[in-house]
Amino acid sequence: MCVNGSTQHHHYYLPSQDVDSKGEEYETDVNSVVLIGANGSGKTRIGEWLERMYPQKVQRISSLRNLSLPRKIKLSSQSASVNQMMYGRDEAQSDHSWLYEYDTDISQHRTITSSVSNFEPSIAALVAKENEANRSISREVTYTSQKQLEQATIDKAQSRPEVRIQSLFSSIFPHRKIYIHENTIYAIDSRKELTEETRTQGYNGSELSDGERAALYVIAQAICLPENKIVVVDEPELHLHLSVIKPLWAAIEKERPDCLFIYITHDLEFAEAHRESDKIWVHGYDGQQWQFDRIEEVGELPSALEMEIMGSRKPVIFVEGRPSSASLDYSLYSLLYPEYQIKSLEGCRQVIEAVRAYRRNNRLHRNDVYGIVDRDRRTPDQIEELKKDGIHVLEVAEIENLFLLEDVMQVVIEHMLPESSPMGKIKDYVINKRFNNRVKKLAAEQFRDTITAQLHTMFASEDTDVTEKKIQDLVDGIKSTREAIDEEYQQIGQSGEYAAVLAVLNDKDTVKDIGELFGLPKKSYISTVLRWLNSNSEIAENLRQAFLKHLPDFQNEANDKDAQL
Repeated sequence: MCVNGSTQHHHYYLPSQDVDSKGEEYETDVNSVVLIGANGSGKTRIGEWLERMYPQKVQRISSLRNLSLPRKIKLSSQSASVNQMMYGRDEAQSDHSWLYEYDTDISQHRTITSSVSNFEPSIAALVAKENEANRSISREVTYTSQKQLEQATIDKAQSRPEVRIQSLFSSIFPHRKIYIHENTIYAIDSRKELTEETRTQGYNGSELSDGERAALYVIAQAICLPENKIVVVDEPELHLHLSVIKPLWAAIEKERPDCLFIYITHDLEFAEAHRESDKIWVHGYDGQQWQFDRIEEVGELPSALEMEIMGSRKPVIFVEGRPSSASLDYSLYSLLYPEYQIKSLEGCRQVIEAVRAYRRNNRLHRNDVYGIVDRDRRTPDQIEELKKDGIHVLEVAEIENLFLLEDVMQVVIEHMLPESSPMGKIKDYVINKRFNNRVKKLAAEQFRDTITAQLHTMFASEDTDVTEKKIQDLVDGIKSTREAIDEEYQQIGQSGEYAAVLAVLNDKDTVKDIGELFGLPKKSYISTVLRWLNSNSEIAENLRQAFLKHLPDFQNEANDKDAQL
């Protein structure tokens, strides 16, 4: 850190995106930097790299931190306890490796995957620092004249570690007051005045909640660290409620303006709250090089979904269904495409927009993003146009009809009713009871959607006469459009072509009722098939192959693209 007038300049380091270079230095005039990225993007490894490359400048607070605290703290000198907190040894070391478990199989410390157990040394350092402050005040009381004593003693008393940690902790947890008693941390209800009598009524710090211990851990380290350190905080949100995270770290940054805090997170809200901080978006790590960008504006931060896609090692399929619930689309496609990441979006329009947007996204550079949507009365031209963008339309009207496919039901029949074949009865029920009995209503719905689609594709011209003609042409064709649709639906019903019926039958109740024809409880057919699909039995693979006959083969599509390149 350097100070220029009233402005503090902090220097930090990031690995170069060139393999041959050790790292690059950056400068900021605020004391926080945020590294944001999806899980698996290499963020933690940047923190480990910083700790390894600059061990005397960097203190890393690992995400794998052991937050258990013994009832009795083992005391040692201030320097020894601070060294234990920073290096895992009583004496300062050339690196921080002793903080991590040693793996005899690889003959090195596991700095990425092992947990850090330096909570007790952090509290021991705090107690030692408090004891030293008290001794200093006591000496001053002994050797300083009364006139000189007053303000000097007050200043020292107000900057004691116990006072500082009380202030920080109570600002985050106003219902709780912590204090040092018998060289151990204690807590008490904040409504009680802290006196010599009430000091014995508190409870041991080991009994604090997970969130309170997490806050105490980082506060203790922040107060006890030597000056001008770079503090790398991996997952600052761990064990803490969203309402606590931002004010806690803001208070710590204010308490230690001499230190630079580098936060490693995937929490967009946390990144956005640090509006003035340098922000680094980590795209990925291939074992040798990191890919990252500096984000200049908050608006340039990636969305949570974009980060998830980028961090995923799997190709992505967007499907219909509420993201917050286990939709039928998500449940089925997750089982049929286990090698893909399935992401649910609210509806078909959102799926279409997402696939097109992410395929065009220059920051992703990925074409292995696909979509599956219901047929929903789309025309062949509309289906072909969507396919060009990687969006595949089902050959049946809606996802429920996939469970009515003859190939799928045949697997169920062979498993449940090997001695009989109700297939003819089931197909007759679907065609005559569910389709022909509702054919007029289904045709009317198709007519409505066809006219709506034509209106959506009609662009108004600046010339009112041209616009009027377009509208008039549509009106003139309404009657013939309706007649053509009615005729098409009547022919489908009369032909008895089962596949053609499933392509236009929009009726979610059909599959709910079909279970009774298999001897299953009403409305249990889909859940039964999904349960079989998720099993390790032979029927799971048979069902999977039956479904996939009627669904897109994304692997072949990707291979064809590679061949064209």
